[in-house]
Amino acid sequence: MKTPRRPGPCAFPGRSGAWLLALGLVAACASEPPPNLPTRAPEPVTIVVRRGDTLLGIARAQGVTLQALASANGLAPPYRIHPGQVLQVPRSLPPPVPVAPSLSPVARAQPAGSLPPPVLPHGIDERAPDVPSARAVIAEPLPPPDAAPPEGAGGATPGQQASLPLPPPPPPSSPVSSPDHASGGPSLRSAAAPTPRRLPPGRFVWPVRGQVISTFGTKGGGLVNDGINIAAPRGAPVRAAADGTVIYAGNEVRGFGNLVLIRHEGGWVTAYGHAERVLVRQGQAVRAGEQIAVVGSSGAVSTPQLHFQVRRDGRPVDPVAHLDRAIANRSP
Repeated sequence: MKTPRRPGPCAFPGRSGAWLLALGLVAACASEPPPNLPTRAPEPVTIVVRRGDTLLGIARAQGVTLQALASANGLAPPYRIHPGQVLQVPRSLPPPVPVAPSLSPVARAQPAGSLPPPVLPHGIDERAPDVPSARAVIAEPLPPPDAAPPEGAGGATPGQQASLPLPPPPPPSSPVSSPDHASGGPSLRSAAAPTPRRLPPGRFVWPVRGQVISTFGTKGGGLVNDGINIAAPRGAPVRAAADGTVIYAGNEVRGFGNLVLIRHEGGWVTAYGHAERVLVRQGQAVRAGEQIAVVGSSGAVSTPQLHFQVRRDGRPVDPVAHLDRAIANRSP
């Protein structure tokens, strides 16, 4: 009597099983998958804090969320640690799917103490042969533009990096919303480029017209934003920032909602999160200024906005430094 063959580790159940990087694509499975074997929960790892270490930095280096690391060691905000302190790093099943190097995802940072359950830890490996991988930061809710705190106040949502899946192109799904978090910093007004045009590698047009309500970089309280968040009217067009190929279009990365990743010439990747609807499919070629989605509040935000990231060889860079034009305005 034949024993039915069970799927092995390379058999992805549905779309959600194909998690790839830190915004990177996962290498394709090869060969016949072996039968599943029983596994035991791994023992926690013990590490000793060194001078200059932070809890967030240790969490990223160990591939766990800040929240999980803090909980395992009974720490509460502001998560103070000292040299010589022994920390336990929790391990959970299933182990992370190996990712290929390349593109880093898109998303924004989250506050140190309340990392959501995103699938994106802030520091994922992004290496994949020929295929761009993407690393992402989890997007957290941002307040409406008029609720932004004064410049200097923290403004990103706690985030952690996780791998973005690149399954077969799925149909766009409805947005999900969640509570807001305050964001701040100088406000910029972006100008969308309605007419497609050729740009040199590393230069991009603004993906949407709106107000920048969270800027790139480290914020107060251990928050980090790997991109910028632009408040815009619900339903406003989201446009490709440059010519490229869609490498991901879906909503499997928690916190980002409906997300699009586009690979561009020269090792560049752009990410567009929180869309109401996605209008493109994986593998589709797009031109600069071509509409790819519409603004919404899907994922971990409650007000219409676009989370926009620019990455070069897997590393996030400040989008504003590479955008074709912008008008800076101070918030009142």
